[in-house]
Amino acid sequence: DFVPRARRASAMAVYALGNPLGSLLGLAFGGVVAGFFGWRVAFFVAGVPGILIALLALATLREPRSSLKASAASPPPVIEAVRQIAARRSFWLLGLGAAMMAFVSYGKVAFYGSFFLRNHGDQLTASTTAFDASSGVALPPLAFLGILLGVLMGVAGGIGVILGGRIADRAALRGVSAYMNAPALAGVGQIPFFVTALYVDDLWLSLALFCIPAVLTAFWFGPVFAAVVSQVEPRLRSMCGASLQLVINIVGLGLGPLTVG
Repeated sequence: DFVPRARRASAMAVYALGNPLGSLLGLAFGGVVAGFFGWRVAFFVAGVPGILIALLALATLREPRSSLKASAASPPPVIEAVRQIAARRSFWLLGLGAAMMAFVSYGKVAFYGSFFLRNHGDQLTASTTAFDASSGVALPPLAFLGILLGVLMGVAGGIGVILGGRIADRAALRGVSAYMNAPALAGVGQIPFFVTALYVDDLWLSLALFCIPAVLTAFWFGPVFAAVVSQVEPRLRSMCGASLQLVINIVGLGLGPLTVG
């Protein structure tokens, strides 16, 4: 509601920065907690920020449309809203495309830790020992790996999210369907880098190569959400975005790690 249509992909990309930033903090901080206190404690600690931010949102966030008057009408009942959204073919095509990208992303990222511990364990231990000696901070290999993955994947994902939004907004000047060109090309373009990263023998080269897919697979966040919510009237945007997130979570987050595992 606050952003013009021509800048909506970039705006949604800024919102979507929560994903890579959450990965950065989750992998880095979670790895340290798990390394020192065990993985069970890490799950409890991960729940604290959500509670605090929920309280902050409850106390400070206000409905923007009450001041912008984008829509004076009340939203339709939930069933009617779902019916209107589900009737749009483009919603399903965009939603399933995004869900498959999320399927790949969540499916592979869930096992990065296991991959490096199993295939680069000796180099990881040596690198952790060298880091401990130079910094004076004694970290277990799991904590060191968590920090590495968190920083690299978080920064790379953040770059990809912002780039995807910016490129999509520029491309959309030629027509709304051009929104999807950059995410589609980026999704295919990541494949050779990802496959190579799996087979190289060097820990650091493998990490560097994994950063490229992390950038490219994040291109879709801003364009997809911007394209979907722009299709509906203002009073349906929240429901439309929520429905898209539901499809992405069920297919991507729900089935990705399960299937790969």
